[in-house]
Amino acid sequence: MAAAVSTKAALLLALFCAQLCGRLQGTADAAIDTTFYGHHLLSVRIESKADLKTLLDVKDNLDLDFWSHAIREGHTGLVRVPPESLNEIVDVMESAGIQYHVNTDNLQSLVNEEKRLIAPDDASATKGDTASDLLDYSRYYSYNSVTKALLGFAKVHSFFQTQVIGQTHDDNDIIAVKVAGESDLPIVLIDCGVHAREWITISACMYIINELVSRHQERTTDVSEIFNYEWRVIPCLNPDGYEFSRKSNRMWRKNRSVQYSSNGTKCYGTDLNRNFDVSFCSTPEEADPCKETFCGKAPFSEPESHAFREYVTEFRNRIAFYFSFHAFGDLWLIPYGFRSERPPDYDELMARANRAVSAIQEVSGTRYKTGSIASLLYIAPGTAVDWMYVKKGVRMSFTIEISSEKNGFFLNQSNVIDVPKQAWVGVVATIQ
Repeated sequence: MAAAVSTKAALLLALFCAQLCGRLQGTADAAIDTTFYGHHLLSVRIESKADLKTLLDVKDNLDLDFWSHAIREGHTGLVRVPPESLNEIVDVMESAGIQYHVNTDNLQSLVNEEKRLIAPDDASATKGDTASDLLDYSRYYSYNSVTKALLGFAKVHSFFQTQVIGQTHDDNDIIAVKVAGESDLPIVLIDCGVHAREWITISACMYIINELVSRHQERTTDVSEIFNYEWRVIPCLNPDGYEFSRKSNRMWRKNRSVQYSSNGTKCYGTDLNRNFDVSFCSTPEEADPCKETFCGKAPFSEPESHAFREYVTEFRNRIAFYFSFHAFGDLWLIPYGFRSERPPDYDELMARANRAVSAIQEVSGTRYKTGSIASLLYIAPGTAVDWMYVKKGVRMSFTIEISSEKNGFFLNQSNVIDVPKQAWVGVVATIQ
């Protein structure tokens, strides 16, 4: 009991200091940027259904942000707690006997520290000064910088093409890349940057593009399996959300479309990975425009998901593999998300997923888990991977949650470099 009292006292002292710090430091930018002074990041251990229900019952009222997919029985997950909710959530957890640990008592410190990894808006996203230089995935670049680098590649490599597949709500071009030495090959389709705050996924796509370019340049000596496929990569499906996350609200998840709740409240954004036409909007929370998992007004109501649908429809019968990268959790996931039953291709999907995680562990020591979205995470309707599997018939469809940092979305320098490599190694192992 003494330890619990001591922990609570320390948290309350941190809350007072954080609120004072927020008034002194955060006020000037409050109208422009969302800051996170005094926001706590807690590791919370869920031992039972009762523990889970306790947290879910107060989630909305206390404005808790569940970062981890592992907010479920028998797991420890990350929860962001705003300063005004700290006292109450501590009381709730200690009354229920829920174990927790404070990862940080000031999330803004992680935001500030991460800024050293953010490249200036006008910085070149390549490792050198020419268009033929490879992409630099060791820092987080603006969407404009990434786009310029890709367009530069297309000018100097005959096997590399870019295509504008649509425009976002804010009129940003959505760029897709095609890498192929021959025509009419089966296709490997990859997307990244679906959720705005999952920056490391864009780095993963940049690394994958680097590998494809390098190997095509050395094709006379490289006899890799990758040349049996045409590669299509969408490095950032959600440019608006990504840029908003870089510049205004690091924790932003959705796109930036304007929405209105039933009572007329103006809210922003739709969760693009709930906007697909498979078990669409089947839970109450997803129907609320002000929630992070808002499904949208209708399937493909968002310009980004609509562009994706139109793009893949062009070559749907040639897609052999589909990979959608997200963060975080170290999970190599298969359908379904919208229901708990196993898909017809379960055995082959799991065999290929296990091949991927074995390859990743061999090169990095990191052990990913494999299984369906519904079994390892939660029931998730309206996802791209289920739509590709169910509606487009892409039998080998995967969602990958890369990175398992202690502090969630905030990676240290070495992992910003290493995690994208894991993505590539896993993809190559899967298609072999």
